[in-house]
Amino acid sequence: MKQRLEDIAESLAQETLVTLPEEDGPSAYHVARALGRDLSRRAGVAASYAGRTLERLLWGAVIEPFGGCLPFTLKERIQDSVGEEKFHAARATKKSYVLKGALAGAAAYLTALPAYPDSAFFIGAMTGAGYGFSEVIIRSMASLHRYGWLSSGPLSERTRKKYKENSDYQHLSGEPVGIFIGWLYQGAEGIIKGAGGWWSSIMEDAARDAEGKDL
Repeated sequence: MKQRLEDIAESLAQETLVTLPEEDGPSAYHVARALGRDLSRRAGVAASYAGRTLERLLWGAVIEPFGGCLPFTLKERIQDSVGEEKFHAARATKKSYVLKGALAGAAAYLTALPAYPDSAFFIGAMTGAGYGFSEVIIRSMASLHRYGWLSSGPLSERTRKKYKENSDYQHLSGEPVGIFIGWLYQGAEGIIKGAGGWWSSIMEDAARDAEGKDL
């Protein structure tokens, strides 16, 4: 893009601009080239800023709300791989409460709209709020029992430092669909790893056989 802008500026200078007298400053050709470079730099900065903004929007408004529905083990893996600034397990879980409430409210609104057009919005809003609140209560209790101070099992020191000190240990559990997806993913991951190990052993046996070694 930078080279394109400079080429356009140079072409305009050569075809349409008049050369200024030397004593009056640089020629129009050099002015146009400098202008092209400046515009290309500004375009690059704008494109870089737009890219970073889009990335933050994608993580904050899409990946975190949907990712917050996953089980904590997967959320923690995502967080460790990309960093807390992009994806935080507890923050993602809180956003998933809002997402689930919004989806429930939208479903209730669309369901009530044909029969109750005047009150459909109210029905949807109340359903969404109630569903979202129930998500908070149920999943917070599940988090407390599994990861927080109600847990009967030992907690890793890392988890205590990362979440309990920030009062986020009660917002870690996933929701049923997300947990099921997490099980499927982890099961598929285990199968792939197992198959990879099996295939590696086959290839090692084949290599030893080709070298004439006893198996």
